[in-house]
Amino acid sequence: MKVALIGDAHGNLHALEAVLREIRKRRVDAIWNLGDAVGYGPFPEEVVVRLRQEGALSIAGNFDLRVLDADPRDPEAGRTSVDKWIAPVWAHENLSPSSLRYLASLPRERRLFAEGRKVLLIHGSPASNTERLEPTTSPDRLAELAAMARAELVLLGHSHMPFVRQAEGVTFVNPGGVGRSDDGDPRASYAVLDAQEGGVKVTHHRVTYDVRAAADALVGRGLPESFGRMLWEARPLDVVQQDPNGHLPGSSAAHARYLEEVLELARRSRYEVGHTHQVTRLALDLFGELRRLHRLGPSARRWLLYASLLHDIGWMEGGKGHHKVSQRVIESSRVLSFPLRMRKIVASIARYHKGALPKVTHHPYAELSPADRGSVTRLSAILRVADGLDRTHRSIVQRISAKVLPGRVRIRCAVRAAAEEERESALRKGDLFTQTFHRELSISCSLR
Repeated sequence: MKVALIGDAHGNLHALEAVLREIRKRRVDAIWNLGDAVGYGPFPEEVVVRLRQEGALSIAGNFDLRVLDADPRDPEAGRTSVDKWIAPVWAHENLSPSSLRYLASLPRERRLFAEGRKVLLIHGSPASNTERLEPTTSPDRLAELAAMARAELVLLGHSHMPFVRQAEGVTFVNPGGVGRSDDGDPRASYAVLDAQEGGVKVTHHRVTYDVRAAADALVGRGLPESFGRMLWEARPLDVVQQDPNGHLPGSSAAHARYLEEVLELARRSRYEVGHTHQVTRLALDLFGELRRLHRLGPSARRWLLYASLLHDIGWMEGGKGHHKVSQRVIESSRVLSFPLRMRKIVASIARYHKGALPKVTHHPYAELSPADRGSVTRLSAILRVADGLDRTHRSIVQRISAKVLPGRVRIRCAVRAAAEEERESALRKGDLFTQTFHRELSISCSLR
């Protein structure tokens, strides 16, 4: 019996796809997934769907369970760091009801037989699904766990470190992390278990994947840069956070700091995680699709990112006029260390996600230079359409593309459910888009 062992995909679709391609070449009989399909990564839904498509035999990891229980309205939720708080909440909000039900159906352990040998699939250890077993775990502790296992093979994950250890006749196997490594090697990791009558052979494999693209996807969805650093540096979050001056290659330390501050302000304002990050993703996707139309650069993209994450924080004072409250909070918040010019730009973009169109009599829009007012107008036009595309706050739109045509911009949306309300809302909110870019807006939606 030949089985591929995977675990700790953590929403990293880039890594999972690379590993699955390698596994297909090895002609295995089955794939056993040792938990933590979601959490920290930008593609929780897509990862769950892929694992189900592959027919992987799965168990629930500790982070899968945290995601299932995550509630952004829980008054206790914000007492940890913003990074640790947002990871399960964001994943929960970006999973479909079907995927949430699937994760909830998974057992915490499975007991199987491989060529007559008793096998235990567990995420952490036979004692706890949060216990980290590592290559350096003491022999005495392994002996204690071997006595608890009631199995000859214990297959586990959680520590993101590949190893094979033996104690008291029990073999412990960790395939390492698919979506995250904690051993300093950023490549994805999996193992192949070949159980024959004569014995068991375990081989570990490392797979190169596009870590840069995975990290960019995290930041592009408004998630903390520290999540991307975990991938890039192959270190745990706690270790990454001990180095506050670190940042992703190619990004600026200032941007990393600003993004953390924006997320902290959003969290303090009890923002709606799912809707906010869906709108942010759609706005940034539109920004990328429409580069030849708006002709704005990386700085403008960052302004749009910050404004999208903060556009609805005014809801903490109620729905009426919340766009103006968002503007006021951004302008006055001591959490943000933005330079004055950038503060006014971001506040203005957030304000114009709904309501009246920009006017030179409005504060602080009037205080900006003509060039900055032009940037605000173009970015606000994009944000309004993105906000309309999540009218029901159900994250229905999964993919978006746009094409600039003479006199018209055509947006196509791949959706997971009927999205007429989203389409109509985006067209209504396309008033500023049409006025700014002098093109009619057409939107079509098709079920995936």
